[in-house]
Amino acid sequence: MSTKTFQAYSRQLKKLFKDKTFKPYQINKTCDGLSFNFIIGDLDGQEWYIPSASSPDSDLNQEMGFLKEKLIEPGDVIFECGTHHGWTTLLLSKWVGDTGQVVGFEINHHNAQIAKQNMELNSINNVTIEQKATGASEGKVRMFRKSNASVTPKNTISWGMIKNLIYGVEDVEMISLDSYAQQRNIKPTLLKIDVEGYEAEVLKGAKNILESTPKLEIEIHTEILSRQNTSVQEILDLIDISRYHCWIQWDELEAPIDFDPQEEIKKRVHLFAIPK
Repeated sequence: MSTKTFQAYSRQLKKLFKDKTFKPYQINKTCDGLSFNFIIGDLDGQEWYIPSASSPDSDLNQEMGFLKEKLIEPGDVIFECGTHHGWTTLLLSKWVGDTGQVVGFEINHHNAQIAKQNMELNSINNVTIEQKATGASEGKVRMFRKSNASVTPKNTISWGMIKNLIYGVEDVEMISLDSYAQQRNIKPTLLKIDVEGYEAEVLKGAKNILESTPKLEIEIHTEILSRQNTSVQEILDLIDISRYHCWIQWDELEAPIDFDPQEEIKKRVHLFAIPK
């Protein structure tokens, strides 16, 4: 093992120890004119949700600002796959209003419990948090037990996979979005998907929903799709991109722009789509 690799693993182990001894705490967080009580549940949450000089607490980032402006309407029913601690869920709940609904799916038990607490803290009544993975079918799936939890890769072991094994693995319940919608008699109007390379499997489980051309926001984790034996092209085919007007956010600090399907996607991006 090279010195560089050893140092990387040492940093990962130190972070793991800090995470294991981390004590959640509550802050008040203001954004888009909305104020929330919010529990920070771990080191990643502390890094992502505590404001910085470059990202003031009152500002929407480019992703969420575009989502609010172009895709969301009062009364929308949103399936959010990848809820984490529920920060974006809180914003979505306010934007869809009392006539709307948000269902947040979160694979990690710890994250789901924090998200539920954050909904309760703010008396949010139009959100349901489901501690489930979303995929192509119902059953069990194995995940890495870390803050930005992901389904374990299908293909051969990689160094990235070994690094993540530091956190351990856990079997969790998986449901398809189609099954969930049918069981609850819900028809989502927007799918928001951020599932760490598992995007294609989620879309395979939403074939019936996709027939109704819901609005879409998908974070495409291009660099790790191969671990799940899939590709950007499969994702575009699953949603039938020809039915949509699409925008793409190439950089988190830049606004989304119109997407040309002929342009190759080589890095992680956010794809936004509304039916034509």
